[in-house]
Amino acid sequence: MNRNSLAVPVLINEGSTVRVKGLKSPEAKMQLRRLCRFKRDGAERTNAYLAGEWDGYINLYDYGRFPVGLLERVRTGLSMMNIPYRVVNAIPESQSFPSISPLRPLWAFQKEMVDRVVSAGRGLMQSPTGSGITTMMPNILARCNTG
Repeated sequence: MNRNSLAVPVLINEGSTVRVKGLKSPEAKMQLRRLCRFKRDGAERTNAYLAGEWDGYINLYDYGRFPVGLLERVRTGLSMMNIPYRVVNAIPESQSFPSISPLRPLWAFQKEMVDRVVSAGRGLMQSPTGSGITTMMPNILARCNTG
């Protein structure tokens, strides 16, 4: 990257984390930290909070990175503060969507679960540990992709 390309902060999507480059303003850095922190439920009842050793917030921005799940929140926050930025996807195209085949055969209860999930069209799937959720998901995705 040349010096001019860092004039606008760059958010580099690396898969599970987003790396921030070129964010120079101390105010913008502080705002980014605020966007990537959350008040922990029940924090006010912890010993550290009561002793004044902790403010009750979980900070998810560290060493110029934050979890990719916060990307939309950060983008919205930067836009609201009129801070220009650009997003770069550093994930190779071949790794963006893993293959879902070959599909494994399903037990009768798994077939029933897949049918129920696909017919509902959306929602949460709850099944006990060891029941084959990892085996069922590719079947659900394959059926959703083909209609």
